[in-house]
Amino acid sequence: MLLDKIKSTIKKHNMLQKHDRILVGVSGGPDSVTLLHVLDSLKKEYSLNIIIAHLDHKFRGEESADDRKFCENLAKKYNLEIMWEEIDVPKIAKEKGIDLTTVKGSGPGHRITSRDVDLGQPDLMVTFGRHEMPQIA
Repeated sequence: MLLDKIKSTIKKHNMLQKHDRILVGVSGGPDSVTLLHVLDSLKKEYSLNIIIAHLDHKFRGEESADDRKFCENLAKKYNLEIMWEEIDVPKIAKEKGIDLTTVKGSGPGHRITSRDVDLGQPDLMVTFGRHEMPQIA
């Protein structure tokens, strides 16, 4: 079972502790939604406090707004708090002369802790990205 393998990996690498507060970056795509579902499945066992974080980056116009609405619905479904921000990245990039392909290429795969960024209350921000999590065998 996949969930058993995930639990084993979490224990092996000491990835979660009881009562952890977790800020989960959710884009609305299948990877981050799966991560949210898995963490929600572990919520009771670990007494987790999970908060959804979503950034509407405006890369895809109305579809970006739809992603935010989808994430808000996920928050309701899982009975979780959601924090979201709307930043017009294409506009800012244009104003600053930044190549959007560079901006888009720097996205997934970054893991940020509160030691790196002032996240306020949550202790940990988790993103589901390449090479960030130990492999689940």
